Amino acid sequence: MIPRTKKGVFTENDLMMYFALIVKHLRLMVLLVCFSLLLGLTYYTYARPLYYAVSEISYDSLSRTVDTQLAFKDSRERFVRSKLASAYIKERTAERLGIKATAREIERKYIRKMTVRFTPQNTIRVEVFAYSYDLARDWAETTLQQFLLDREEKRRSRADMTVKTFSKEMEEMQERMDQIFNSKYDLRTSNDLTKITIELNHYKGIRKDLLIVTNKLGMMERTRQILDSQSFDTMGKLSVLSALEKELDPSLNIGQILQQDNGSFGGSETESSSSSVVIVPGMVQSPNRQSWEKLDLERRQKKREHDDLARTFLPKHPKMVVVIKQLEQIERALDLELEVAFNRLESNYATLAAKMRELEATLPAYHDVMRRYEKAMQAYKSFDSGQLAWSKLHADMEKRLNVLDFAEDKDRDVLKYLGYSESLRNNPVSPHRAKLAIYSLLFGFALAIAVPFLLEFLDSRISDLEDAEESLHLRGLGIVPQIESSGSDSQLFVGENASDHYFQENFRVIRANLGMNSETGALPQVIIVTSAMPQEGKTVVSSNLALSFATKGDRTLLIDADLRRGRLHRVFKAQNKPGLSDILAEKRPIEDAFRPGGHENLTLVTCGKHVDFACELLDGPSFAALLGDLRKKYDRIIIDTPPVLGLAETSIIQRLADGVVFVIWGGFTPMRNVKSAIQSLEMNGTKFLGFVLNRLDFHALGNRYKYFYYAPNYYYNYRALEAPSSLAEK
Repeated sequence: MIPRTKKGVFTENDLMMYFALIVKHLRLMVLLVCFSLLLGLTYYTYARPLYYAVSEISYDSLSRTVDTQLAFKDSRERFVRSKLASAYIKERTAERLGIKATAREIERKYIRKMTVRFTPQNTIRVEVFAYSYDLARDWAETTLQQFLLDREEKRRSRADMTVKTFSKEMEEMQERMDQIFNSKYDLRTSNDLTKITIELNHYKGIRKDLLIVTNKLGMMERTRQILDSQSFDTMGKLSVLSALEKELDPSLNIGQILQQDNGSFGGSETESSSSSVVIVPGMVQSPNRQSWEKLDLERRQKKREHDDLARTFLPKHPKMVVVIKQLEQIERALDLELEVAFNRLESNYATLAAKMRELEATLPAYHDVMRRYEKAMQAYKSFDSGQLAWSKLHADMEKRLNVLDFAEDKDRDVLKYLGYSESLRNNPVSPHRAKLAIYSLLFGFALAIAVPFLLEFLDSRISDLEDAEESLHLRGLGIVPQIESSGSDSQLFVGENASDHYFQENFRVIRANLGMNSETGALPQVIIVTSAMPQEGKTVVSSNLALSFATKGDRTLLIDADLRRGRLHRVFKAQNKPGLSDILAEKRPIEDAFRPGGHENLTLVTCGKHVDFACELLDGPSFAALLGDLRKKYDRIIIDTPPVLGLAETSIIQRLADGVVFVIWGGFTPMRNVKSAIQSLEMNGTKFLGFVLNRLDFHALGNRYKYFYYAPNYYYNYRALEAPSSLAEK
């Protein structure tokens, strides 16, 4: 089992257990290391040698307005790197070096690996791993040569194909453009688009003129309403009429911009062009005063003159009479100006009204021309929208041909082979003897560590008392070491004639723990000794346990209940018949089966004749009554039973006993078998007193270290402490 600590703290005990694990599997570990070295030697002997070469290629890139990158798109770093390592270039390189093979065959037989990468120094680093020294030496330079040749061939081929294709397509485009021009001209002629456009220009200003006339008539109407609704004197009316005339016929201001329609057509002949006119000082006349304004100025002057004379002269004075007559003449003139202004207003109103009627009369003709124009333009646009921009496509193709012709010999990148960046070694880099030896040792050490731990992890055999207690939830009563082979075949270690006194101590510990494990604190009277599988040592344990009780002074009865293959009589070298099977089958008294057990307090009942119907004999009332009578005569009754798995005797007898002692062969019995046996007994209500770890190998370093207090040396060393006192008595 793999050593572990329950509290997660690495202790000295864990260290010793790991050391014991190493000692246990030391030969296997050495064999694994040797096996790994042998694998490395085999690989070194039969592996193909691999040669390594590192080359440098200079890469100078000069970006131009028009170069091969613009024409062929084959000069970028990513393209160059991928193309150098491509399968096609590998095949060309191999063919140039005299090898006819596919890219996959090249990688499998000739070139193990090839890497291409750009360095910060604007160079290309090429690493080649080849199975041949000559290939490693020549591969990088030949690859560059084949790449440049392949690129030149493909450029020439693409240029020729492009020129041929584009020339043919451009001829087709020119023919198509001529057809479209003729169709477009025919469509324009059939729709009378030019005539309709001229008519539309004739009616072009009608809506604007109609709007202007309407606005002027509205202004005149509002002026009439103002003059009728308010009481103005002559000057006031003249001022209102003068303001109206200015609004109806505004003068040009310096800096004013006027839009002038030219009536010409653009490319699509759907839009009329217009020009702008800026008013400059030479285009504007200085404003002159109107006659009524002059009369008003003259009237005010005469009025002041009249007021000045009136302070000196009487109204009949000749000077006063002259001034008064002049004022009257001016007033009559102003009245005449007002009448003329009114007449002019009426005349203009009548003229504008007539013009408005004339414009309204031309509206139907304008709408008819506009509808015909829109219909013609819609057909024109539909024709244009259904055609490609052939002229643009033609220009693009012509531009690409010019770029191709100009940039064909202007490389953006310049590649040059510089040689080896590291000295080319004649010795192969793989297999490397030193590295292979180190790797083999490391692999061997890894196997030497992993395999033993894996074996221990997969090993479910019980060899640790604490682990068994934790897994089975039973108390360990003690440990019985494995018996070393000797000249004597006796398996009894307890008694007056026993030579191995340390074995007696082992069973004394088991005997003491039986009492401590009891609910009442007293030793159980009827004890069953069983195991999961045959040959686990339950007969030896039951015999020595019975002798231990007898040595203690208890009247002890040892019964061999294995009626199929019991061997208790061989251990004690006693007569087998009549035994328990004979007593139960023939209903004879139990005393006929009693045998001496080698101690005055120990009585033995052998199994008797081996039978196949043991379950029927033990499950009957005779055995239960017999065991009840024996309880009254003996202090301890030890029953040696068959194994649990596959047999029913133990499950039958356990209901008549006070408890079961389970024997486990240490380092041999799998945990799953023990658990199955214990589970089978627990389902029948068995009371377990504990288990004994039997036949534990103390030659194993881990067991000897962990359970040293069960070993003979510990017992003899403890006895040696009493030697001085015994010598003193002598």
